Amino acid sequence: MKDLSTILSDLITDFPAEKAAYTEKLQSALHLLQYQYPAKAKAQLEQAIALDANFPAAWIGLAFLEWTQIPPDRLQAIKGETLLQGVQNLPPALQHKYIGVFLAFVAQQHGKAIQQQVEKCWVQRQQTTAWDQQSMLDLLQESDELLQLLMTLLLGENPPRRILTLPLDAIAQNPYGLPCMLVYRTIPLMLAAKQVVEKIETPDARAWAHAGLQSWRHAVLFLVDAQKELLFESYQQGWRHPNLTAQNVHDLTVPVSDTFHQLLHWVGAENGALCQHWTRMRAYPLPKREVFAFRSRNRFHRTMDQEWLLFKNTYLRTEEMGV
Repeated sequence: MKDLSTILSDLITDFPAEKAAYTEKLQSALHLLQYQYPAKAKAQLEQAIALDANFPAAWIGLAFLEWTQIPPDRLQAIKGETLLQGVQNLPPALQHKYIGVFLAFVAQQHGKAIQQQVEKCWVQRQQTTAWDQQSMLDLLQESDELLQLLMTLLLGENPPRRILTLPLDAIAQNPYGLPCMLVYRTIPLMLAAKQVVEKIETPDARAWAHAGLQSWRHAVLFLVDAQKELLFESYQQGWRHPNLTAQNVHDLTVPVSDTFHQLLHWVGAENGALCQHWTRMRAYPLPKREVFAFRSRNRFHRTMDQEWLLFKNTYLRTEEMGV
C-alpha cells in the first residue's frame, strides 16, 4: 500500500498553493513523516489549515494521517469530517483519486482486523464471546456512517450493496464467527471501493488502491483456509459421534458448513472451484444402516478420504472473488 509521505508529496503537486507559507507547512509535514514523526507532521498540517481553511490539501493529508494512526481494534475512531472537508468541492478526477485511495486504506485496515481475529481464534484457540461480536458490530456501525457519506458523494444515493443473508445462529456457534461477521459487514465497502478505484485516472494511484483492496482479499483467503480446517475437524467429530438424523456431509458439519458456504457467496466466489467442490461434497449422502452397512461404510470412507484430500488442495483465488 502507498506510503503516506508519498501521498503528501502528491498533494503538493496536485494542489499548488498560492501562499508559500502553506506549501512550506506541507513540505515540512512530508519531511517529518519521512523521519517517522507523525505527531509533529500532524501539527504542521493543522497549522497549514489555520493559514487557509478553504484549501483542500492539508485537510486530505490530515485525514490520511489520522486514519493510519488507528489500530485495527479501534475502527470506531474513524472520523469522516476531515476528509469530506477536503474532497467535497474537488473536480471528479481528484475526488476519485483521493477517496479511492482512502477507501483502499480503510479496506486494508479491515483486512488486518479480520486476520488478527482469525489468528486469535486459530492460533490461540480463543472462541469469541457474544459480547465481543456485538462490540465489533457496534464499532463497525459507527465507521459505516463515514463510509456511507464518502460512497454517496461519489456514487449517488444508492451505492452498490450485495443482497446478503446473515445466519446468526450458525455464526454464534462458529469459532470464527467474529471474522466472518467482519467480512459480512465490509462487503458494501469493498463493492463501492472497487467501483471508485476503477475510475481513478492516475495509474500509480490506481495501483496503490488496488494493493489496499487486495490486502482485504488476502485476509479473506486466510479466513477461508482456517474454515476449511475447521470443516474437516467438524466432519471427523460428527462421524465419531454420529447424529442419528444426519443424512449427508452437511449435517455432520453444521453449523460450520452454513457459514463457510455463505462466506464463499458473500465474497462472490460462488462460481469458483472451491465453492463448487464444497456444494457437491456437502450433499454427499451418508451410508445407509442396512445389512451391507460394513461394506457401504468402507466404500463411503474411501470416497470421502479422496474428497477431503481434493478439498484441502483446492484453494480460493482472489481473481475468483467478485469483490
